[in-house]
Amino acid sequence: MNKPRLCILSFSNLAYDRRVLREIEAARGSFDVDVIAFGDWTPPDGVRYFPLKREKSKLPLHNLYYLLGWLLPPAYDRLFWSYGE
Repeated sequence: MNKPRLCILSFSNLAYDRRVLREIEAARGSFDVDVIAFGDWTPPDGVRYFPLKREKSKLPLHNLYYLLGWLLPPAYDRLFWSYGE
């Protein structure tokens, strides 16, 4: 009988995220595990790894808008809608 499939998605660098690594280790005994995350990592047996690539922001002032969003929420709107450009 085939094991059910589980996908773990992490937006952190997997090689340094111990919490996610523990989750993968716990799940791989009962599930066929797929992992989608950032970073270079060699998966153990029974785990398929799909690395994500970080892209540079198309908006030169990305960090400025992010910081301004704490003080001025409309800056978040500008940042969000700029991703479609």
